[in-house]
Amino acid sequence: MDRSPLATCVLRGGRYVYVNDAMLELLGTTRESVLGQPVASPAPVEERELIERRHRDRLEHQPVPDSYQANVQRDDGTRRRTQVYISREGEDVIVESVDITAAAGRQVRLQQLASLGASLQVAQPAEEMFAQVMRGLLALDLPALRLRPEGDGLRVTAVSLPQTFLDGAAARGLSPVDLPLGPWGPAAQTAWKDGVAFIDDMIVAAERFAGVERALPMRGLMQQAGLERSAIVRIDRGGAPSELLMMLGSWPQPEDVPAFRLFGAQITAAVEGSRLIGDLSRRNAELAALNRLALQSGQSIAAGDLFAAATREICGALRYDGVSIHLVDTATDEAVLSYAVGGTDEADRTYGRTPLKSSVMGQVASSGLTRVVLLEEYPVETQGVLRRMGFDQVVMVPLHVHSRSVGVMNCALKARRAISEQEIEVLQAMGSHLAAAVENTRLVRDLRQSYVELFKAQEQLVQRERLAALGELAAAVAHEVRNPLGVLFNSLTSLRRMVKLDGDPAQLVDIMSEEAQRLNRIIGDLLDFARPSTPTFEKADVGEVVRNAVAAALSGAKSALAVQWNITPGLPPVLLDQGLMRQAVINLVQNALQAMHGEGKLTVTVGQEQRDGAPAIYVEIADTGPGIPPGTRERMFEPFFTTKATGTGLGLAIVRRVVNDHHGWITVANQADAGARLRIAVPVQSGSNR
Repeated sequence: MDRSPLATCVLRGGRYVYVNDAMLELLGTTRESVLGQPVASPAPVEERELIERRHRDRLEHQPVPDSYQANVQRDDGTRRRTQVYISREGEDVIVESVDITAAAGRQVRLQQLASLGASLQVAQPAEEMFAQVMRGLLALDLPALRLRPEGDGLRVTAVSLPQTFLDGAAARGLSPVDLPLGPWGPAAQTAWKDGVAFIDDMIVAAERFAGVERALPMRGLMQQAGLERSAIVRIDRGGAPSELLMMLGSWPQPEDVPAFRLFGAQITAAVEGSRLIGDLSRRNAELAALNRLALQSGQSIAAGDLFAAATREICGALRYDGVSIHLVDTATDEAVLSYAVGGTDEADRTYGRTPLKSSVMGQVASSGLTRVVLLEEYPVETQGVLRRMGFDQVVMVPLHVHSRSVGVMNCALKARRAISEQEIEVLQAMGSHLAAAVENTRLVRDLRQSYVELFKAQEQLVQRERLAALGELAAAVAHEVRNPLGVLFNSLTSLRRMVKLDGDPAQLVDIMSEEAQRLNRIIGDLLDFARPSTPTFEKADVGEVVRNAVAAALSGAKSALAVQWNITPGLPPVLLDQGLMRQAVINLVQNALQAMHGEGKLTVTVGQEQRDGAPAIYVEIADTGPGIPPGTRERMFEPFFTTKATGTGLGLAIVRRVVNDHHGWITVANQADAGARLRIAVPVQSGSNR
């Protein structure tokens, strides 16, 4: 027994009578200090009573275990955990002890490892959970690395290493964080396939992971830190392998693989629980956002209000960084920016109007399918704009109503992430509300426009009925007055022929003749107004028609009158009734001459303008008279309304009727210096609308 490496001693009469060298080494004492001492003397004070009772029971042949674990108290105050084996030879008791201190410490660490896995709270986010795991492993003398697949190799995404190791690596110009590793080694492949793997010589295996050039400078640091062995476990997400967790240290043993497998399973379960809770929380947030938007859409049909509410929900509850809403302009086949948050002035200017043809938005609008577009999938120019805004991913949602595209909603993210089917469904539901709001706004606008047009039609109908009644009355009056006028003209002519008049009688006869002529002109105007007009449209040069009309109106005008012509060359021909248009221009010129009392400056302008996207030709007559008095502009086109002592009030009424027959419009304004400006305009294709 002296040469046995097994710590052995002999008890007789309850005291030590023999100890070998291995036992003295275990106890950390001398032979003299042990021989003759009671059986429980090497044990800690709190365990001595138990050991003495077991010894007495054994001597009395009571049933006691022949093998158990016990602690010994060394002279230096430290303790060792031992596995004790008892046997009897007559009155002697032989005690053999095995030092299991290291194994007992490993068991404690394995228990703590299991406790760390059990302590993970699924209510916390996965990254916070991993941070807790990395801190806990470092406290268990298990520095760790998180590894994720990248191409044909792995990448270190996070580490928890001793600070001395990190300082030493930094001094050598090395950083274990975000470090790309070489091709997968056998251990990593085994862990990815089976869930766990063990590396007995991590210093050698490091060359397979990091390559010889990076591993050689690390060897000394790894030996110094005791990173001799490694256990690798696989972490799953969504039922599929996601990453590897490599734990390094000196105490793990191959037989600890089941414990590490359990630890990996605990982390996976916690991560899955966190993911499910997170998904459920996000789903609840998404549904709550959708519900709030639905309530908003029920309270307001204004698209702008709903756009603002939708973008608040998308950027808040759904965690997007920017939203833009583009509506389809069917007239130009473009997507027009209608609402945006999170963007820039550059983006608003660049994409204020985007052609739908051959664009990503056009594809989404026409297909009606939501599309997740990555930065690199856009044209180069668009990539630059998005990159300057910091956006890396866009979810494009079509706005469709009744199988018709009304626009596209772009939801942008600065950090790329997976977009779930449930999230897309929520965005599509929000898009449906927005599309309905756009359609409702359009319907309300069309309805209001219909009311306006109906009101105008009613006014026109009433006006036509009034004019028709006035026309009938005027025709009747003119017919009844024309006969006496004829008699009056004949009588005056006969009187001049029969009697030679001079002096006052001749002057009175002249006055009667002038008044009769004026009355005849009034009757002529009445008949012109009462006569129903049936325009005959043909292509004509408006400039030529205006020249002839102005020349006719100016015949007999005073020489003090100046005329300025502004006729745009190359004007297109217009479908119009030349006779009616000539009469309208004559009436306008005569009205201007009367306002200037035949003296001043008359400006005649003929040009082209746009109205509702269609070309039109206008004729403008401007004078230097006193202008249009307040309150007159609203009534100046009414029949029989006049401010002149000798006027009939029918000239401008006839102008308006001619313009209406040509589906045109009239504008009236006073000039800044003096005089009035009347403009009539007719569409280039006015006759085709009849």
